[in-house]
Amino acid sequence: MAGALVAGLWLIPSFQNASSLHATAAALCALSTLYFIVWGRRWVVRMVAAGIAVAICIGGNQAIKPLTRGVYEQWTELERRNSPFGLMQILQSKLTPQRALINDFLMQNSYDPQTRHSLLAFSYMEHGLARAYHTNANSVLVIGMGVGIVPGAFAEEGARVDTVEINPAYVDLGVKYFDLDTNKFRIFIEDGRYFMRRSQSRYDLVIMDAFLGDSPPSHLMTRESFESARQLLNSDGLFVLNSFGDFDLAPDPFFLASMHKTLAAVFRTVKIHSTGNGNVFFVASMRETLEMQQRPSLRKVHATKVPEVRKGYANMITTDPAHGMVLTDDYNPVEVRDARNRERIRRAMAEAVRKF
Repeated sequence: MAGALVAGLWLIPSFQNASSLHATAAALCALSTLYFIVWGRRWVVRMVAAGIAVAICIGGNQAIKPLTRGVYEQWTELERRNSPFGLMQILQSKLTPQRALINDFLMQNSYDPQTRHSLLAFSYMEHGLARAYHTNANSVLVIGMGVGIVPGAFAEEGARVDTVEINPAYVDLGVKYFDLDTNKFRIFIEDGRYFMRRSQSRYDLVIMDAFLGDSPPSHLMTRESFESARQLLNSDGLFVLNSFGDFDLAPDPFFLASMHKTLAAVFRTVKIHSTGNGNVFFVASMRETLEMQQRPSLRKVHATKVPEVRKGYANMITTDPAHGMVLTDDYNPVEVRDARNRERIRRAMAEAVRKF
């Protein structure tokens, strides 16, 4: 219990994750070395143990240096800070007008400060799919604000927007580096599931874009969570969910099949779009039929993202529900069953940042 309290209330909020892990490893090495030195029966064992401990500490220190020093060949680090959910970094490209938000060395968003447009397709997909399937949406809830690009797009069109973000660091960084205007919509700093359970508001759109690095939080991906979202929707409302999935890993990944099956247990109709690079978007509604009411617009999409976004709008996929299960609060094994897929996605995201 003491270890959990120290980690949760002191280490995680106060220090970088890499530094915390390194310090913990060093402390464990020191304790084991002390044990062998004091209670070891042979001096050879003591010396070997001490040598191994020193080697591990030195090796660990060298391993995390590239991650903690903030020096990149083609990028300038504008800011880094710790947060309750890991290390936050703002990087500015030296070659192009590109600014990136990195959370624990995984890119969360990329932005062109000159055009004030996102450089990642998911921002356009969430907004574009919502508008294509629901042309007259005037009230929007976004769970997972990030730096505010998606809720900002709806607010600029005149919609009433509420957004929920669990990490308070995003607000300040969004204002400072990503042109976030906090006067355009309401921001609630809390867990999305808790907000949905207590909210009395109703919305035309509920967009869920919550990630912990490389995957959505499991407690948001259950039947009960989706039922809470459905209860916040007006009768003609639309639910849009951004998720990760890799069809190259398996013809029908467990996570995507389970998401489809779980959503189908809550909503009457579900459609799935994929950009082909890992982002998969679920669109769900209580309508009897769910079809696009208008062609998605590419007018405000950054020029470099038009082909990918166009593909995502056109590329509709499906899954075999037999390959998945209805995920519930009582039983949700997705973190175990989807571990291989998540590891692959995290590795790809980390390798992309490593090239910086």
